[in-house]
Amino acid sequence: MVGAALEHGHHGTAWRLPATVYGLFELRRYWHEWRDLHTLGLRAAESAGDAFGTARNRLGTGDAQWLLGDLDAAVRHYRAALASNREAGDPWVEGFALRRLGVVAWQHGERGGAVETVERAIGVFHEAGERRGEAMGLLGLADFRADLGGFDTALGHCRVAIRMFEDIGDVWSTAWARCTLGRILTGSARAGDAVAEYLSSIEVFEERDDRDSRAVALIGLAEARVALGDGEGVREALGAALDYLRDHGDPRAEDVEARLLRLAADG
Repeated sequence: MVGAALEHGHHGTAWRLPATVYGLFELRRYWHEWRDLHTLGLRAAESAGDAFGTARNRLGTGDAQWLLGDLDAAVRHYRAALASNREAGDPWVEGFALRRLGVVAWQHGERGGAVETVERAIGVFHEAGERRGEAMGLLGLADFRADLGGFDTALGHCRVAIRMFEDIGDVWSTAWARCTLGRILTGSARAGDAVAEYLSSIEVFEERDDRDSRAVALIGLAEARVALGDGEGVREALGAALDYLRDHGDPRAEDVEARLLRLAADG
């Protein structure tokens, strides 16, 4: 449909469709299709001279490239989204482009710049009253602090984010945040509490048929059960995650499979 709209000059329809179904790709993770659809949407928006459409499709393309592991391409699109958004002035685009740039900077080891960029994103979201975005930014900071072993600070950021998600009735984001909370609790020697958080998240993801997020939660659950010395529980969680990852050709499957083989070797 997007291709036909673009071919027949219906540029407004062609750039809006990818933006409209953003949630589908976020939930189902059709990564290559996500990239390809936003590529068409970007062509349409640029042909129409629509700054907002260009910014939205740049942001979507960046997310797809990030998920596909092409961080350099992702950064180019996020920066281009910010440039287009200077004319459009949309805080949602600005905030999420900044947040992703911060995450990529952290992956590249740029600690100070990453924190500063995510804090800028939180400020944009806060000023605009975009509470989900603000909470997602706080989750980013929580992950950063947890990476450095600062579990108390990470826990504070995470609990605030969860309260914000609950206040706006965002059940899925609350479940996702509980996965972050589970990771923090595992790292701070509270693995039993972490198991409860992961199980709560998995229940939500199963209700919504979000199998990708369920796999992420299962991997976290396995980490918590490692800390508890529950070898059978670890194998069960990793095995369930591996079934999904293999079926979808996900590169994470290789790591999960290797961990299961090590468990088998250890008896």
